[in-house]
Amino acid sequence: MVARGVGGDAARRPLVGERLHGVARPAQLERPRLLQVLALEEQLGAGGAVERLVAQHRRAAHQALDTRGGGAHVGEGGQLGHDCRIVAQVVHPGVVAVSQPRMLVHLDGAVLPLEQARISPQDRGFLFADGLYEVGLAWRGRLLLWPEHERRMQAGLRAIRLPLDTAPLARAGEELLRANGLLAGFAVLYVQVTRGAAPRAHGFPEPAVPPTVYMTARPHRLHEEAFVEAGVSAARVPDPRWARCDVKSTALLANVLAQQQAHEAGAWEALFVRDGVTLEGSHTNLFVVRGGELWTYPPCNYVLEGVTRNVVLALARDLGIVVRDGVEALVDPAAADEVFLTGTTTEVLPVVRIDGRDVGLGAPGPLTRRLRAAYLARLDELAGR
Repeated sequence: MVARGVGGDAARRPLVGERLHGVARPAQLERPRLLQVLALEEQLGAGGAVERLVAQHRRAAHQALDTRGGGAHVGEGGQLGHDCRIVAQVVHPGVVAVSQPRMLVHLDGAVLPLEQARISPQDRGFLFADGLYEVGLAWRGRLLLWPEHERRMQAGLRAIRLPLDTAPLARAGEELLRANGLLAGFAVLYVQVTRGAAPRAHGFPEPAVPPTVYMTARPHRLHEEAFVEAGVSAARVPDPRWARCDVKSTALLANVLAQQQAHEAGAWEALFVRDGVTLEGSHTNLFVVRGGELWTYPPCNYVLEGVTRNVVLALARDLGIVVRDGVEALVDPAAADEVFLTGTTTEVLPVVRIDGRDVGLGAPGPLTRRLRAAYLARLDELAGR
């Protein structure tokens, strides 16, 4: 996508998606107007993460325009929203090109552009949410903690009676990371498996049909420390989910509705409450600190046994922190000394307000800081950094 501003039209704004036909003369273009395209206002709007990324690209464009006389300069690609990257390039004095590299996906053994991927409308994942998924972290094209993700997927596949050899998934995922050029930092791999495509009927297809295996890969950045230091807020919501939350099913409507309810309440995460006990978040596991002890809901069918959760529990025990699997401290988590969330892309994230009430002093607590530092060190160890 290329955007340009034309000096003769005072009301003109750069448009995302406008294409360059030929090379315009510098005299026809206004630099301030051109640089606005990097904000992508028409497409994305405002937002903390987007604003930080936009600032990086704006600085890169300023540098190219001011110090290179408009020579070609490629800005650093970064995460934009959830699943695209952006590259800013000055292709001519006063002309800034904004492009999104083509996204490649894996579908049933083939790697192909996203826009060419075709899934049957009779796929049971589409019709029934009859499938599972995993989200794994990678560093420089190598999956981290994948054996733990694979074991959880295997347990889920057994639970829903979907036979699949998961051994090839890691290699296919790393091939997809390489195909997308995600070899210079962190990335996230999404893997989804469904029972395949067959005429709509509630019972399993007879005879069985091949499962559908779909993967995407995107760049990822760890949370900035300023965001972590500010902490996030959470809102408790009733838990209407089914009684197999330990299965990482693609049936996430209850989670979607809960997250939307939290968003409308001004909160970052929704916390599910069942029988008066706060269990976990819509996409995170929940930890509470009380009296120097760490509490979390015990593994069972009502919560997902998170990979990051288990890493943090092991780190806590290594640090000599008392760990309690129980519910007493989870009845009113806002009354705890500290609260934090964990997840593959959530990391260890402090919660400083719940339902509008400050948790502790309303700032990240010392035990949360220790465990976040230990978790990041563990990631560095796994990544060989």
